[in-house]
Amino acid sequence: MSDQVPANTVQVKLLRVLQDGSFQRVGGTEARQSNFRLISASNRNFEAMIADGTFRLDLFYRIGAVVIRLPALRERLDDIPLLADLALHQFAERHGQRPKRLSDHALLYLQGQSWPGNVRQMMHTVERAAIFCDSDVIDVSDFGVIDSAQLNTAASAVVREFSDQSPQLASRPQSGSMSVSSAVEQVEEQLIRKAMTQYNGNKKRVASSLGISRSYLYKRLAQIGLSN
Repeated sequence: MSDQVPANTVQVKLLRVLQDGSFQRVGGTEARQSNFRLISASNRNFEAMIADGTFRLDLFYRIGAVVIRLPALRERLDDIPLLADLALHQFAERHGQRPKRLSDHALLYLQGQSWPGNVRQMMHTVERAAIFCDSDVIDVSDFGVIDSAQLNTAASAVVREFSDQSPQLASRPQSGSMSVSSAVEQVEEQLIRKAMTQYNGNKKRVASSLGISRSYLYKRLAQIGLSN
């Protein structure tokens, strides 16, 4: 079923097939028999759909003889290291490379995300980090964020520095995770600007000093207008 719910007329036809195994080909008039087992999966709320009439109750009983509910990835944090390792090995196999591994901080970063897109989103994120990572060990910076320790030490100073230009930012608490989260883009920009000045625009030294990959640095420089 996935994300698409068939229209009511299609549901009726599917119910008929599941009841007696009979169906008609498109454009045909002769009833044919089939013999199959149905395995379906969906992220939709069937109870709510049945209540509002968008899904037939009798069809739900037919396809729901055995129901297995799989919790969201954010509720299965212990599975993230295994799934991330699987993603890295599959990526390495496709590209003929030696598998990379995740640092402890990178694993903590993955386990701290909400993953609204579940396993697919998480594995895509890991593969993207593997592409941008310049070493055999993927760190937090390879996910496109500056190391959390740098954010925590720089957040208060940056919030104060931006307070004159952004009253909304200044009005937020200057301690705790919310302050860091709300100021993350400004923190990154400020740290990158200062490092670019300190190292006279030497991008290799800037990336190394900030603990980020050069590919991510190039992306951020373009965003803040310092790519030239």
